[in-house]
Amino acid sequence: AVDVFLNESSRQADVVLAAAGFAEVEGTTTNLEHRVTVLHQKVNPPGTARADWLIASELAHLLGTEFGYSTAREIWDDIVATSPQHRGLPSDLIQSEANADGVLVPLAAGMAFVVPARTDVAPVDQYSFRLVVADQLYDEGTLLAHSPSSQVLSQPGTARLNPADLDTLGVTAGSQVRLISRDRNLVVTTTADRGVPKGIVVLPRNQPNVSTGSLVDAGSTVVDLRVEVMS
Repeated sequence: AVDVFLNESSRQADVVLAAAGFAEVEGTTTNLEHRVTVLHQKVNPPGTARADWLIASELAHLLGTEFGYSTAREIWDDIVATSPQHRGLPSDLIQSEANADGVLVPLAAGMAFVVPARTDVAPVDQYSFRLVVADQLYDEGTLLAHSPSSQVLSQPGTARLNPADLDTLGVTAGSQVRLISRDRNLVVTTTADRGVPKGIVVLPRNQPNVSTGSLVDAGSTVVDLRVEVMS
């Protein structure tokens, strides 16, 4: 495993290689908007931790192959030379102060965004609620959980429902309900949220007291729930 911190996945590995964190490396990112931004190294990585590309290069060397990179800038130059999307974006351009917010690159000639086919989803029945899983600004994600200044900002997860739905169920905000999805169930505290459409239950991701994955069936397009009021 190659990771910044040990987690449930990396603890199962026979060998764990320590990777440098986001503020400990230099390089670039390209997001879904096609915006290219530069990462500047702020601090040195601790111990034997190294940038991902260095780990990959050294593994390749041990396996008898040389990537030929000695700096992150050489990797960027290779990307510019081989990727139609990034052609014409030399390091000097994206490194300039005028492009501190990144450089927005257009789709390359001949490339087009393909709109995926619409997914047919059966309407929810009158006795069920549809599950929506959402991120919170502060959660139990690995990086936040290892930050002393941020780990205290995570709040226990709750099920957010429209106040009208809570009235229909005959419960008030702060009550516990059982969410049932086929043969799976989860007990959680409710929160009233007028921003949630009727018929929807919103659960947070990455919260220790709300195991959202226990309700999700990977083979289903959507997850519908029955809400059972706890006595």
